[in-house]
Amino acid sequence: MPLINSAISLCMTAGFGFFFSHKTSLGLSGLSLGYALGSLIGGCFMFFSFRKMYPALAHFNIIPFLRKILVASMGIVVVLAPLRILLGHWSPSGKIMQLLWLFFWSLLAVVAYGAIAYLLNVPEIKQIIDPLSRIFKKLKR
Repeated sequence: MPLINSAISLCMTAGFGFFFSHKTSLGLSGLSLGYALGSLIGGCFMFFSFRKMYPALAHFNIIPFLRKILVASMGIVVVLAPLRILLGHWSPSGKIMQLLWLFFWSLLAVVAYGAIAYLLNVPEIKQIIDPLSRIFKKLKR
C-alpha cells in the first residue's frame, strides 16, 4: 500500500507542478505550489490508508493540520501571482541568469509558504525555524 500511495503522490506532484507552472500565470513558482499540493494530497492518502490498516495507532485528527497546510499553500498563489502578473512572462537570457531567476522565484515561494505556515502555528515549521533562529542569535553576538 505505501508503494501505491507513493506512486500516486509522485504522479500528482508532477501533474500539479506542470499545471501550475505552464497553465497558470505563476510560471516557475507554480512548481512550489504543485509540490505542496501533491504532497498534501499524498499525505492524506497515506494517513487514511494507515488509519484503515492500523486503526488503534491512528487516533489523532489530521483535519486541522491539513487545513493549515492548504491555507499556507494557497498563500503562495496570493503572494506570487500578483508579482508574476506585474513582471509578466519575462525570462532572462543566459543559463546562469535563468537559474538565478528560478532560484529567486523558488525562494519567494518558500518564504511565502513558511511565513504563512509559521503564522498558522504549524509545528513542523517551528521545528525548522527555532534552530535557525538560535544559529542567527549566536552569529549576532
